[in-house]
Amino acid sequence: MGLPYDAKGLERQARAASDPRSATFRHYLTVSEAAERFGATDEAITRLEGAARALGLTSVPDPTRLFARVTGTVAAWEKAMGQSIQYSTAATNVMLGQQPNDSYVFSPIQQLVTIAGIPLPNPQTYTSQASYSAPPRALAPAITWFLPTFQRYVPAADTPPSPASAGARSQVLIYPGSGNSPVPRNTGTPVGVSCVANGSTPVSFLGAAPANQGLFFTPDQVARAYELPRLQARYGARASGDVAILSLGGGFLQSDLQNAANCFGHTAPDVLIRLGTGVGQKFVNVNGETSLDLQTISWVLKKADRVRLVQVTNSATSYFDAYSLLLADPLGPPTSASLSYGECEYAAVPQPGWRTQEALFQLAAVVGTSLFVAAGDNGSSTCQVQAVAAVVSLADTLVQQFGDLPSVVDDYLEDLADQATPEAAQADPTIGYPASSPWVTAVGGTQLVLGEDNEIVRESVWNDLPYLPTSLVNLVGTGGTSSIFAAPWYQSPLTRRNMRTVPDISALAAVSPGMAIFVNGKLQTTGGTSEASPLTAAGSALVSQALENEGAAPLGFLNPWLYETAKAHPRLVTDVVVGSTQYPVQYAQGSVNTPACCQAGRGYDSASGFGSLRYEEFLARALR
Repeated sequence: MGLPYDAKGLERQARAASDPRSATFRHYLTVSEAAERFGATDEAITRLEGAARALGLTSVPDPTRLFARVTGTVAAWEKAMGQSIQYSTAATNVMLGQQPNDSYVFSPIQQLVTIAGIPLPNPQTYTSQASYSAPPRALAPAITWFLPTFQRYVPAADTPPSPASAGARSQVLIYPGSGNSPVPRNTGTPVGVSCVANGSTPVSFLGAAPANQGLFFTPDQVARAYELPRLQARYGARASGDVAILSLGGGFLQSDLQNAANCFGHTAPDVLIRLGTGVGQKFVNVNGETSLDLQTISWVLKKADRVRLVQVTNSATSYFDAYSLLLADPLGPPTSASLSYGECEYAAVPQPGWRTQEALFQLAAVVGTSLFVAAGDNGSSTCQVQAVAAVVSLADTLVQQFGDLPSVVDDYLEDLADQATPEAAQADPTIGYPASSPWVTAVGGTQLVLGEDNEIVRESVWNDLPYLPTSLVNLVGTGGTSSIFAAPWYQSPLTRRNMRTVPDISALAAVSPGMAIFVNGKLQTTGGTSEASPLTAAGSALVSQALENEGAAPLGFLNPWLYETAKAHPRLVTDVVVGSTQYPVQYAQGSVNTPACCQAGRGYDSASGFGSLRYEEFLARALR
């Protein structure tokens, strides 16, 4: 539930702390100081606690004082709401291709329907934004928004490590790439430390083995390309614990981190885990997303022996839970954090409490934490792709569970596809949230061609459509214009229509060639802006550590400084001038939609932002 807070005061403080022209630039508060100054008052917190207690419920304010978690038994909640709660088991949710969580929600819309004995998502909930019941009258005067849902992680319903789990990420067929052009190869030298180069470890490329070192880069090569080695040597160990990953349902294996470290010559850090609401133990699955995030942080920092991980359920409360746990960590907020998740912007933002999510991002700026978010892997067709992917994924999951489906279920799926068609066919480019937030640094994707000393010969917008087969969906870095957020002060007058554009900066995300990670003991190639974001977060943490070593404050919210510095000193970045984020979506038989956006050009553009950071120059400018 939302608590009343000083929204204008918090935003002013966030801007003052992150604007290079401000007299209090990089003057940070602690979380408790910020919560006391801008969060809910003691009176507001007491008012909600009393109203909840009268209903047999317990209210606990978040340490940020921006919202509260209000808990109680099912019976107490049903009495308070005057309606029955809707419950679905983790087993049912897994059967529908969703998270292994018991789910509880109060909604005026029935969440599941049963057709031919098969529980299925109600079309009203599946193809439109979620609908929640209003709060009890006794609580309404004390809160600003209400999100009556709870997810409880059930380890027994999760998928434990298995030799069969070979894929880095689940993929669904959306649109066939041509796959006709030769896959680009790693032309950089030397490759540095690699267990593949010496022939000791097999590696698969897009699930096919054997592959070889020519199909992916090593960490040593990419570090050299982005001018990281000196920072790694001086500040990598000091940056231990400075970087956090936010994981929505994803687990990992420590042995995979160790295998990657052994293979590529860096330290395997211990993972310090914080668990979210409804998560009683760390996730038992082996998730390619989380594995990629952690292994990327590890090789970028190289010598760090600790990295932080926040594990929360993938649900409507994810961002509240994840970012509050991140900022209110007993160890103190991290210097840098990366999120590799996102959803269609205009579906995510209208949800209850989205302004409080923005306030959490502003709070990060106030306390000096740099937030990085993957821009996305669906080109400028994020909402179009997700509309189709949801139906295709459900159909695939049901076929795997039941084989041939009854005709009434087939008809139901066809109706779902028909309802998704208008969204998939919309002509305007679309992007994802929270990358579109003006208070995070959105990281796009690039492709690299390296030279004899691993210098960048060419860097272009990530677009693997010409090379990869039809079994993949994550093929193109996302860029474009927000339909929700106005252009923040640091982007004006760079943007058209005076709206927020993404990405802000980019880094390697290509699969061909990309990087390689261990997942469940197997080495395989991978890519995506889910790699570019933690790469940038960890690289920025090295710079922050260098600043702190000189007695200066860490970077904090990067964008205002980044935009001002990149415009005045173009050598801060490698300008990406080639490529686009156009992504065709096949939304019906014979019908393809390709929203027109975005083309790289000189300087800032909405395909690559400013390009990729050159970390030696980044450090030099940050120290001035």
